[in-house]
Amino acid sequence: FDRYRSPVKRLVKEDHGILGLAFSPDSSWVLSTGYNGRSRIWDWSSETAVSEYAGAGTAIQWSPDGRWIAWKDEFQWELIRFDPPTGWSVVPEVPPAVASETNAGPAVVRFHPAGDRWASGSYDGIRLYPKLGRKEAAHWPCDDGMIRHLSFSADGTRLWALSLSNRITLAVEGDASRPRLRLIERQPIPNSGRGDIAPSGEAWIVSTNGSFWCDAQGSWQPVALPPRSVIGSIHSSGKLLASWG
Repeated sequence: FDRYRSPVKRLVKEDHGILGLAFSPDSSWVLSTGYNGRSRIWDWSSETAVSEYAGAGTAIQWSPDGRWIAWKDEFQWELIRFDPPTGWSVVPEVPPAVASETNAGPAVVRFHPAGDRWASGSYDGIRLYPKLGRKEAAHWPCDDGMIRHLSFSADGTRLWALSLSNRITLAVEGDASRPRLRLIERQPIPNSGRGDIAPSGEAWIVSTNGSFWCDAQGSWQPVALPPRSVIGSIHSSGKLLASWG
């Protein structure tokens, strides 16, 4: 859809439901994952599928250079290399260091701004992976429910997260081959509800019981949103919210 809510293209033409969609950074490609257990990459200009993969992740993100895709469903992680126009290939699996990782449930994934690491958030906490393996992954356990939102700072030195109960600030240390995570701060959030967090560290919580905005220092303020608003996404600055209701 364009900004006037007019349909522009219809790429996914099967009757099965769609789990997720993600544009590549240059908007040349679209990744779709479906309830039929298949994922496809579509050429935006020609409206044709150029690759298909047996699997359908519920959490997906492209790397900044558009050549890698972090992908997860409820039972497995995969890192996929995309080589247009020939297709994609799955990076060989490395057994996770923590057994619960494979059953951690749907998660959020985010690439480091440099594209050489990627982070995941789930029921068992936050992990920061080297791009080409898991053996050296950093793990920060979380004891207050699922990590629902992640965002790296623009310089890649901080990783912000929202769990069910807290706004979390982690320092990103080490290097691309041996990343580390260190807790800087964990602050209670004022309300439960849907939210999101920006690279600036500013965050939003939208709820029927009250909505809130958080500045980069972690101070929450109530905001007046229309009843039954639903959070869509927030601007990279953290100061603008797209919602509907």
